[in-house]
Amino acid sequence: MPEIKHFFNQGKMNKDLDERLVENGQYRDAMNIQVSTSEGSDVGAVQNLLGNLKVSKVLPNSICVGAIADEKNNALYWFITNSIRDSILEYKDNEIKPVLVDVKSSRVGDPDAVLKFNSNNIITGINIIDNLLFWTDNETEPKKINIDLCKQGSQDNPGHTLLIVPDRNITVSDGIKIREEHITVIKKAPKTKLTLNMSVEVNTTAVLSDATFTDPFGNLLPMASGSVIPLVGAGLFIGVKTGTFSSTAGEAPVVGDEILLLDQASAGSLPKDYSIKLKILADLSGTPDGSGSTFPPMSYRAEIVDGYVVLGQENWNVFKKAKQEDFFEKQFARFSYRYKYQDGEYSTFAPFSEIAFKPSSFDYETKKAYNLGMQNKLKELKLKNFVETDILEDVIQIDLLYKESNSPNVYIVESLKYNDFRNPNNNWDNNSYQINSDLIYSILPSNQLLRPYDNVPRKALAQEITGNRIVYGNYVQNYNLTKKPIINSSYTPRTGVTVTDGVPNKSLKSLRNYQLGISYLDDYGRQTPIFSNTTSSFKIPKDEAQNSNALQFTTITSAPDWAKSYKIFVKETSNEYYNLAMDRVYKAQDGNIWLSFPSSERNKVDEETFLILKKQLDANVQVEENLKYKIIAIENEAPVEVKTNTAFVASSNGNGAIANLFTGDMPLINDKYFEISEEVWKTDNGPSIDNFTETLSIKFRDTAAGISSDFYEIAFLEFKAPHYNITLKNKIKESDSWIYNNYANITSFAASNLNSDLTLRVYKNVVKDQPKFDGKFFVKILNDASTEQYVLKGVIDAITYTSVGVVNCFYISDTGADTYTNSLVSLVDLANTGTTGNWSSNNRSAWVSNILNFNNNERSSEWFVDQVYYAGSFTSGDVNDSHNSPSGYGKGIYKVPGGGPGGVDQWYMELSFSKIEPDPDSTFIEYGGQGDALLDVDLGSVHRGRLNEGIIQDPKLFAIGSSSNPEHEDQNSIVSQLKQNKLFKFVGDQNRETKYIINGTVSMEKRFNYMPFTTVRDAMDILEDTSIVPNSSSFLSFGVNGGYRATLQDAWNEFTESFNRRVTYIIPFALYQEDAPINTISQQPVYAPADPLLNSHFLHTDGTTAYTNFIDTDAPTRNGTRDGHGADNDTARSILFLDISEGEEDQLISDNPAIWETEPKENIDLDIYYEASECFDISLHGTTQELDWFNCYSFNNGVESNRLRDDFNQTTVDKGAVVSSTIDFVYEQETRKSGLIYSGLYNSTNGVNNLNQFIAAEKITKDLNPTYGSIQKLYSRDSDLLAFCEDKVIRIYANKDALYNADGNINLVSTNRVLGQSDPFSGEYGISQNPESFAVENYRVYFTDKQRGAVLRLSMDGLTPISKNGMTDYFSDNLKLNTKIIGSYDGKKNEYNVTLASTQATISFDEKVKGWVSNKSFIPEVGISMANDYYTFKDGNLYLHHVESVLRNTFYQQFTPSSITVLLNDEPSTIKNYKTLGYEGTQSHVKQETTDVRTGYYNLTAKKGWYSSYIKTDKQQGTVNEFIEKEGKWFNFIKGKDVAETLDVKTEQFSFQGIGSVKEITIDNAVYVENVVLGCTNIDAVNYDPLANMDDGSCLYTPAPIPGCTDPLALNYDDQATVDDGSCTYVVPDEVDIILGCTDPTAFNYNRLATVDDGSCTWVASNYGCTDPDATNYNSNATIDDGSCEYPLPPQYSITFSDALNQATGPYTQTFINDDFYNGFRNFTSWNVTLQPRPAGASVTEIVTIDIFPVPTNISNFEAVYDFPITSPNGGPEWNLSQTDPTTGFGDAQNNLTAASIRFSSQTPTYYNQGDPEWTRSSWVDDTWNDLTGNSPSTIVTFPDFLFGLDDDGNTIGLDTDGITLEEFYLDSTDPQLTDNPGYEWFPYKLTLSIQLDFVMPAHNLNIILELDHDTVNQGGVA
Repeated sequence: MPEIKHFFNQGKMNKDLDERLVENGQYRDAMNIQVSTSEGSDVGAVQNLLGNLKVSKVLPNSICVGAIADEKNNALYWFITNSIRDSILEYKDNEIKPVLVDVKSSRVGDPDAVLKFNSNNIITGINIIDNLLFWTDNETEPKKINIDLCKQGSQDNPGHTLLIVPDRNITVSDGIKIREEHITVIKKAPKTKLTLNMSVEVNTTAVLSDATFTDPFGNLLPMASGSVIPLVGAGLFIGVKTGTFSSTAGEAPVVGDEILLLDQASAGSLPKDYSIKLKILADLSGTPDGSGSTFPPMSYRAEIVDGYVVLGQENWNVFKKAKQEDFFEKQFARFSYRYKYQDGEYSTFAPFSEIAFKPSSFDYETKKAYNLGMQNKLKELKLKNFVETDILEDVIQIDLLYKESNSPNVYIVESLKYNDFRNPNNNWDNNSYQINSDLIYSILPSNQLLRPYDNVPRKALAQEITGNRIVYGNYVQNYNLTKKPIINSSYTPRTGVTVTDGVPNKSLKSLRNYQLGISYLDDYGRQTPIFSNTTSSFKIPKDEAQNSNALQFTTITSAPDWAKSYKIFVKETSNEYYNLAMDRVYKAQDGNIWLSFPSSERNKVDEETFLILKKQLDANVQVEENLKYKIIAIENEAPVEVKTNTAFVASSNGNGAIANLFTGDMPLINDKYFEISEEVWKTDNGPSIDNFTETLSIKFRDTAAGISSDFYEIAFLEFKAPHYNITLKNKIKESDSWIYNNYANITSFAASNLNSDLTLRVYKNVVKDQPKFDGKFFVKILNDASTEQYVLKGVIDAITYTSVGVVNCFYISDTGADTYTNSLVSLVDLANTGTTGNWSSNNRSAWVSNILNFNNNERSSEWFVDQVYYAGSFTSGDVNDSHNSPSGYGKGIYKVPGGGPGGVDQWYMELSFSKIEPDPDSTFIEYGGQGDALLDVDLGSVHRGRLNEGIIQDPKLFAIGSSSNPEHEDQNSIVSQLKQNKLFKFVGDQNRETKYIINGTVSMEKRFNYMPFTTVRDAMDILEDTSIVPNSSSFLSFGVNGGYRATLQDAWNEFTESFNRRVTYIIPFALYQEDAPINTISQQPVYAPADPLLNSHFLHTDGTTAYTNFIDTDAPTRNGTRDGHGADNDTARSILFLDISEGEEDQLISDNPAIWETEPKENIDLDIYYEASECFDISLHGTTQELDWFNCYSFNNGVESNRLRDDFNQTTVDKGAVVSSTIDFVYEQETRKSGLIYSGLYNSTNGVNNLNQFIAAEKITKDLNPTYGSIQKLYSRDSDLLAFCEDKVIRIYANKDALYNADGNINLVSTNRVLGQSDPFSGEYGISQNPESFAVENYRVYFTDKQRGAVLRLSMDGLTPISKNGMTDYFSDNLKLNTKIIGSYDGKKNEYNVTLASTQATISFDEKVKGWVSNKSFIPEVGISMANDYYTFKDGNLYLHHVESVLRNTFYQQFTPSSITVLLNDEPSTIKNYKTLGYEGTQSHVKQETTDVRTGYYNLTAKKGWYSSYIKTDKQQGTVNEFIEKEGKWFNFIKGKDVAETLDVKTEQFSFQGIGSVKEITIDNAVYVENVVLGCTNIDAVNYDPLANMDDGSCLYTPAPIPGCTDPLALNYDDQATVDDGSCTYVVPDEVDIILGCTDPTAFNYNRLATVDDGSCTWVASNYGCTDPDATNYNSNATIDDGSCEYPLPPQYSITFSDALNQATGPYTQTFINDDFYNGFRNFTSWNVTLQPRPAGASVTEIVTIDIFPVPTNISNFEAVYDFPITSPNGGPEWNLSQTDPTTGFGDAQNNLTAASIRFSSQTPTYYNQGDPEWTRSSWVDDTWNDLTGNSPSTIVTFPDFLFGLDDDGNTIGLDTDGITLEEFYLDSTDPQLTDNPGYEWFPYKLTLSIQLDFVMPAHNLNIILELDHDTVNQGGVA
């Protein structure tokens, strides 16, 4: 028979192929084997495995959750967790050291937890850079530790790791525990801004008294008085030991200053003359003076630089000159600071400070062309408060930063190290830094300003270091908000600011829109975007320009629960603006004006610019009106019309009668053409005007009133006898209608109607260049009343007035209105005599019939002076407030006595406009129809009607002279004149010079004429009470039957019609005076009271009768003859509005010019918000806060400046140093599963550590294709980053991109992108969700894909599914059964290990055989290789594998035998029949057999080795239980039964291809199914199996004694021997080999063969444990206590006190009420109070408190006298503390009771309800513990006297410290507290007795008795 051998030369398993196709050299299954093949040999040797060795000892029930090997330093770090602590341990140089230990708290969700490891979560994102360890666990903040410093903090410290910061001198002795905030990757930034101490230094003067300076060296006393002593170089103290400062003015001296001293008796003056010049060397104020005190303020050590002293001089004048140079003269500088942490990270910036700028008073002249008030006068600057109270301990340096406005650069001013004391004034302790120079050079990278916070992920799954950056993948950012934040904002006067004319203050620019936003911050400074809302915006009106305003806000919604602070941002996006100081002003020919400005201002404006008038001419007074003018034209040289002088030619008044001049066509209003008589013109000495070559113009002038029209240029002139025909360029304005008498009532115009004082004046234009035009440019703007008032004021010689508007109005007075005016000027006084034709207007008919018929001529008017009834008002904008508004009467023209400025009478005129069109655009609901005036309110089950009150809130319903109501927009010419400082006169006033000025704010009221809103609302209320209907259809008809709706509809229709509305302007006015005095404070003119009764009068038509009223007094009947001159309700009269106009020549303006401001052309259309606050603590949320933010300086005169010197090219105040924005998407927590985010750079060479910097503005993220699944693992290979996603593996090019050629090949190009293109690897594989399966070996990467049931290798040739190497089905079936799949690489054997809990084994892939070699019986928590050694972790312990000294196949102290399942199938294609099979191997297992002759040989000694426990073929079944050696080989045949002997097998019916298992055999045409049960079938065996029907050779028998050598030290030691047979042999002593090793049997590395101890013994495995000998689990070998000590339950411990009347049990506090308190304690012995058990030996402090209340027996009137023991100090209450244990005294042998103390306290009287004591707490009477320790059991300790308090009369209650007192307590039952509160009783006091005991819990019970003894002679209680 041929010999067929099976060699395992392929050495791998194959579970995929059919058994018939498995190649020779492969096997089906294996456990704990390895196959080694010699080079060139085809024989594979099967071996078992070396075991692993435990090299650590950690707490029980620990779990390893992550590990990393630091190959560079040959160190290994692993993370463990258990119920007691989380730890990071280091294994290096065969030593294990704790790196960081986090001792857990018993609290749930421990807020102080640091590491927060989760035993169910394996951390796969771990990296090391230098000595920094980084990790992320996808549950908490990514973390980083300094390995070396953490080890120092854990050294010799069995508890929590302590913080070590060498640069802060923080050591273990400081006992600062490491907190989570110390080890997060993100670093906290400062939250508060710097405080700037800014000073504008002035000369310092002072007096130094009693400073003799006579003996600085101690040897000048013998010299005579008057001797001159030079003192140069002498050092001395001033203000300390020599002299006292007083009368100090200016800044106090500082170090480095020189001060001058002049003897007060000397001639001369400082600083020219001085006696001594001192230099300040040190400021000693507040420092120790050596005598136990400190130096007082202004104490200095100085050096004498120059001078002398005369003996006897002692009083000095002191002078210090102010600094001359300005600080930051041309900058708006802001300051901030940042932290540097001890590992080199820099925090983000603190909020920037306000600008370091000190402006001066307003000084803006046209001669200087710039504003000197906007120059920085700063002379000294200190930065303070950069050390926050909660600054972290690992901050080692503070960088002070500087930034200029309009510059993105940030500079470092100084870096202050904690222990840097180079400058004693600039350090952390002083929290202050003196800026000494504005020259700052060290600049920070520009990206730091783009870094408001670090966007470090809140948590992440994947982490890797690539390109010296941290990259996180699959991370979480942002937070969830329960609701969108809402804030309210407004402006408010700035707190602490006093507004003074011309003095600048920080403010908010007026005429700007502001919107505030809020951002929330977490504990590490991460910010949300800005959230704003409609209520957070507002606009500041122009009239606020003179104030100092500040932003104010209130948060409305609640803060997010995760937020720790919040910031406020402000949006103000206007463009630049400029201020201009006006030089001169000129009238233009078209009626507009030219403004002249210095040419240096030219770039500030163009023809698209609008100018806003801010400050008046010649006064530091704001122009409050919003006067804005568009530039019409700009000329860089003086325009011709400006250079043209308007020269007077001639004038004519018709030779005394103006009608004589206009004999032809009249000058009509709104017409251009008229004629004048040549004869009359020349009679008045006028020249011929038809031959002038110059342009001519005319003016109309009232010579008596001084009123003049504007210039009218003559467009065409010709002489046609007898007239000059004149055509004007523009029509005559209606405002010049005063050229006629009573123009409003003229129906047919004739010359006789002209004003009798009218004069026609003619001018010619003369062009002339003048020096005043040089260096100027000119701007034309519209001229109106305001410009003439504020701009032209004071620049003219002869003041004339131009009419600018006229209103024709009536005077209407109601019946009864005169009585309404009562105390005011009555109607009778105003009318003087007669009647005004009173009418009654409290009904609709009066208004409908009269309001349109006041005057029937063509100039009818809806305006009237209002002394008319009104039914209600609508003033607040809310119709509901008008519900009950009162009715009343207009007051017409009246005065308020004493109501004007300075207490003078103030006159008013109420001017109204009525019949305001249109009616509201609404319809009342018709029956069965629809409408919008009445609304259907759906209340769910019912419907109710509601009035649509919003209709009458339409602004146009009360709009006059506004574009919002086109119906009455034409009234703007009148409404625009109803403003402060406008002039007017009554047309027809015979006092032609009388003019009035509006001298206050004109207010407006919206009035309802006859129907109040109350009527409508009352009708609605009635309807609502009856309008509840079941559905909307019935709503259409409800109220019909009862008539309620008709009533409402009638009221509504009448209420809303135009007749019912009027607008009333209440106009304050005074008598105008051209030379009115100026108020020195307000800089405003002070006018006399108007008093029109005195200052105006009118003529009757008879020409002689005078009357004093604007009201017509001669109107006997409505339809009768009219010959009056005033206004009434039938006749209109005009009020003429005037402006001051220019004289004939322009004049130079003053040195206090008008200031104009340019309007920003457009807002920047960006949603930009500027940081406006520091961080507010979240506790302030919901409160109203004021912000310090500002964007201009207000000079309190209307001028607001934000630009240095107001120069065009100068720097402006920025709106903030840090910007942010809102977002247009929903802000919420994001899990960026496919996202990557990376940090800044790390460079240990130059000390750069930016690994905490995640600057979102730099686009630091990259998103992979989400179809690839989430990122699970990142790995940096070469210069690329590999991302292992669930469904794909992707290569991401780092700092480069890929360009694809036409042929598909790739060219790599360099790029500045950190993460370039992503390129997926071929193959549809990913890592599923098992990053823990990842393992790496050089360039190979291994991982599993559970989703696809594959194991993969990624190498340089791409992805390869190595599970296909014979194990496809195996992994497909098993991977999916496992949640965790632990992958690791065994560097010792070069195998990739995959641990599957479902198989209870680890399976290994070997690259040498390209296959899976074996299962292994260890199941680690984590595995890792380092320095070619392989380590795994089990129960948190570290195990080293492949250890020779450990029993093979033993892992984690568990032995598992090796096994292999083979298929013998050489030449698979050949059909073979086997009768007998041989099995060959090496090192056979030898079974001891002494009796079984079946074996054919005799084995005396058993040996370990290979054997086959079971083999079956088609012919045989059995075992190969051992091998027989023959010719160097070990072999044997299968032992078993021949199947043919049992079954008649007809082999010709079938054949076998290879060796298989027979499943079916045919016998006698019947089918027999074999059902084999293997086992031991020998009944004599100890493991006999009665169910077995086939013996498998496993039978075991009671072993016979095995003789042999049992001495391990013998040469022939037999570990199988059970009986020593005396055969042991030993070497001769002089031949013994020296074997080095550990000879200590207690050491974990004990070597029994070692003969010489080499000091290598280690006990690391057992150095943790319980070190307390009293514990039940004390470990004598433990050197470090691990907190595991356990103690027996101690006895119930009690302290016993008892009272015969009141027996009670605690536990801690017990209240007792003694009914006979005033008679002393009765039967007082003790109380029972039970204390909680403690472990024996534990130190315990217990405080037992007993409250004692006195209870009166009767609550009626009584007088209780309390007498107390008063002996002092030795006769008072006596307390005795003792123990009942007779064997021990106080402080017994066990030292149980270590300390005891006692105290009393009392509380002030109050009321007491027996069911619920309510005592008010007062201070302790005696709050000190009186120590009783050390007294023997019999020693009496006397408690000192004490006070109880005061009674209601202020008398002392209780003991007095001086001796005997007797006090009374009186209780009156009539006391309201008792009578009003039944059940309450009055208690004079409460006494509290507290006993504090400190003791060590003994093993036995300890009874402590507290006894009270009191003086029985006195009858009082001890209280």
